[in-house]
Amino acid sequence: MAVPFGLGIALAYGLYNQFAGEPGTVPVSFGVFALFIGVAIAITAFPVLCRILTSLKLLNTTVGVIMLTSGIANDVVGWILLALCVTLINAGAGITALWVLLMSVGSVCFLCMRCGRPS
Repeated sequence: MAVPFGLGIALAYGLYNQFAGEPGTVPVSFGVFALFIGVAIAITAFPVLCRILTSLKLLNTTVGVIMLTSGIANDVVGWILLALCVTLINAGAGITALWVLLMSVGSVCFLCMRCGRPS
């Protein structure tokens, strides 16, 4: 996730400098814009990954399970960061973004605790 995230931030630098002063656009700080572009580039296309593993008959192998697990972890982190970016853009105060981050961490902790128990 780090390499595409870094490439997304590099792409955001050029895009931000190119389109920052355009009429009709909402002013956004470079940090939030770079975070959004970096996360959007770094999110895995999970259905495509599943299709590739299925066509290569690697879905039920150890490598396939490791790839699916890392893809799921990548998507969870990416979507939480994307929600945080949208909150930072729409919120007037940083406390709202902190609230969304804490609620996201709390929900992940709840799901981990719930999944660890036998039904």
